[in-house]
Amino acid sequence: MINLSYLGIISTFDVISVKEILQKNKIKFFLKNLFDTSVSAGWANPGSESFQEHLYVDKKKTAAAKKLLANYLK
Repeated sequence: MINLSYLGIISTFDVISVKEILQKNKIKFFLKNLFDTSVSAGWANPGSESFQEHLYVDKKKTAAAKKLLANYLK
């Protein structure tokens, strides 16, 4: 099991680039779209955070991921 650390928010439009960078550098990660999750649950306000993904990375590689993704993180 991987220990994940929250890294920040990225635009949904940057997800492909971010995935490629992390995979190329062998950094395990997890993306979560809170808007989609909350819509499925039936309680989200339309339009809020609809184009954002929350990024979690392997805790051991947090510093490296921050450096690699500095231009993508909010």
